[in-house]
Amino acid sequence: MARVAIYGLCIPYIQNVMTRDARRFIHFSDNSKRKGKGISGFYPLFKVRYPLDIMIKGMRSAWTAGKHVTIDESMIRYMGRAVSYVQYMPAKPIKHGIKVFCLCYAFSAVLLSFEVYVGKEDSTNDNSALAVCGRLVDDAGLTTNRGRVLYTDNYYTSVKLVKHMFEQYGWTIVETIVPTDKKSREDDDIPFLKLSNGAGNGVKQGWYREAVLKVKTKHGKHYCIQCTTWCDKKQVCFLNTNQVGFSNSLSLKRHVKGKREREEIAGPRAKRDYITFFNAVDRKDWDSADWSTTILTNRYYIRILCWVLDRVVHTLFVVVVYCSKSKIEKPSWNKYCDKNMGRPDFQIDLGIDMLNYSIGLDWVCNKHPD
Repeated sequence: MARVAIYGLCIPYIQNVMTRDARRFIHFSDNSKRKGKGISGFYPLFKVRYPLDIMIKGMRSAWTAGKHVTIDESMIRYMGRAVSYVQYMPAKPIKHGIKVFCLCYAFSAVLLSFEVYVGKEDSTNDNSALAVCGRLVDDAGLTTNRGRVLYTDNYYTSVKLVKHMFEQYGWTIVETIVPTDKKSREDDDIPFLKLSNGAGNGVKQGWYREAVLKVKTKHGKHYCIQCTTWCDKKQVCFLNTNQVGFSNSLSLKRHVKGKREREEIAGPRAKRDYITFFNAVDRKDWDSADWSTTILTNRYYIRILCWVLDRVVHTLFVVVVYCSKSKIEKPSWNKYCDKNMGRPDFQIDLGIDMLNYSIGLDWVCNKHPD
């Protein structure tokens, strides 16, 4: 009973509000104004377009993006049949669901832009990796400032993306890329082949090679693209324009087969840079998975709405903790910096305060309105 009291479920006005069928009354749009598929103005997420736009604008205004940003995929758990764009991604913790492309600030993991993948529902969008990255960067409003560093994984990486981001926005990139096993070469291929099983087994862990390509822009300026192949437990390749140069005397701590503790092995500069800043989207997902606001429903648009709401709560928590550590706001916020109970205490207090505020809006002069 003590645990129920902590979460506020024994408070009468919470019991009165949170009925089992409350999700039936969640509406944000007039269905009569919805355009049909194939008609100009059709939008697959029409039912939740308004709250999604409001929430992402609030997150952007709450936190200013710094130098390092990350683009990766996230998944919204959904097993229904109402939509045709449910994806299966075995490498993700949530394997079945709706895929979302996310752009996050690498330091705080605050969501700055996102795009729900709707497949062929919206035929006007180009779903290529280059087009998705361009739309995310434009929507986040990050195109005015040059000098940022973008971190991506194999799904987005290509030499075309590296050239586009540098020549169009002045951004550098650190990203992994799948090595090619083709014998024929194209202009946009990386210079390293995929190692065969025999060659891979004969290479010592920590072995790497680096190559640099000098590129000339249409304005006559030059920049360098560095490609690195490195053997950890398997072959990994990087494309890098951020810190181009020979990775001499650099090392990383990695698990070595047959030994319990991690040992230092030789590693390239691109790997160290990548593991420091890339996992922003994953950190955001871990936080939201532990303290999710979602409800059990087969309505796909409510699932998407709750997914964005989780990111709003995460952003609020990051801002409060930052203000508390910087001694900007209330001293009572210091309890949210606790490593174990800070996050759940914050979400419980936030929920109760929001309920108190919403109920207070209906009371005038201590009298309940008719």
